[in-house]
Amino acid sequence: MGLPRTCPEHNKRNPYLSTNNPRKPIVQRSTHHVERSIDPDTLDFEKGGGLVPAVVQDARTGRVLMLGYMNRAALERTLATGRVTFFSRSRQTLWTKGETSGHVLTVEE
Repeated sequence: MGLPRTCPEHNKRNPYLSTNNPRKPIVQRSTHHVERSIDPDTLDFEKGGGLVPAVVQDARTGRVLMLGYMNRAALERTLATGRVTFFSRSRQTLWTKGETSGHVLTVEE
């Protein structure tokens, strides 16, 4: 079936599809807001080898935007800066979503 060419919610073209190649994503700058509702002290980071899965949802629609992994430092930076930061398992470093792509995720109170 594939992805729809337009977003039914916004009646706009699907940003993940190119008219020339339906499998090639288009880089677009966008901002999604995510709701802050977590206390780092309630999470058991050691159970997952120092990482916890982090599901990011659109605060308005509840739509899942992505899944990433956070260590304590990534979660603390996210809460301090308001920009979602993950821990890259492949690079073994923190990365803030949108630094290179422009697809920024911000925390919403």
